[in-house]
Amino acid sequence: EEEEEEEEEEEEEEEEEAKTTSEKEEQQEDEEDVYFGGVLRSVVRCETCGFESTKRDPFAELTLAVPATGSKALSLPALLDSFLCEEELSGDNMWLCSQCNVKRAAFKSLRVERAPQFLCVLLNRNQFDWQTQTRSKILTDVSYSRALELVTHSNETVHYALYAAVIHSGTSAQHGHYYTIGCPSRDAVEKGDEAQWSMFNDSSVSASSFDTLANLTKTFRSDVAYALFYRRVDSTHSSDNANDDALPD
Repeated sequence: EEEEEEEEEEEEEEEEEAKTTSEKEEQQEDEEDVYFGGVLRSVVRCETCGFESTKRDPFAELTLAVPATGSKALSLPALLDSFLCEEELSGDNMWLCSQCNVKRAAFKSLRVERAPQFLCVLLNRNQFDWQTQTRSKILTDVSYSRALELVTHSNETVHYALYAAVIHSGTSAQHGHYYTIGCPSRDAVEKGDEAQWSMFNDSSVSASSFDTLANLTKTFRSDVAYALFYRRVDSTHSSDNANDDALPD
């Protein structure tokens, strides 16, 4: 009986320690970046036994792969859906299930657990040719609007407003020129269509507009967005550490 009691006490201590560690990790994630920091929840489910493994990963940006589609344009929401859609792990990519103790076919899905106050979306436009051992730039046109919706794992729809985009000009992946088109993030949320946009090109600053940004690739084929910056529209944030009134413009 004494041995059983000792084992139970040890199990309780281990559970309490694991809980404390998890709480500390979550607190640390919240303290690290309450503005640009979010959390992704990765879930892998065994197709045979149904066992699920869950992992939380903090992120400062979401990187979306842009496929080479030629002249066919894509939309940012479509790329985001592709990033978050369920993926089957099979063949050489099977998952080692800790319940079955062997590699099994499984399904992996990503969900946003905590949406950041400021969302940075990176568009990966690089492709590598193994035969020629060269890297090239993907010029696929990606359309985006002022508004973006992000659905979390709890089915909460988070609304964002676009306030800036970093543009890469040039056909090469090795070199080129970067410039930015944007407006104050608070104006993007509060003024909407009336927000004043500007172009920041080296030492030159000139008036611009969202329409100029949205139609840029149609006008200049090699000028494409590499990074898009959004500000959360709703004032409620998942982290109590972020006060909307104290946020930068």
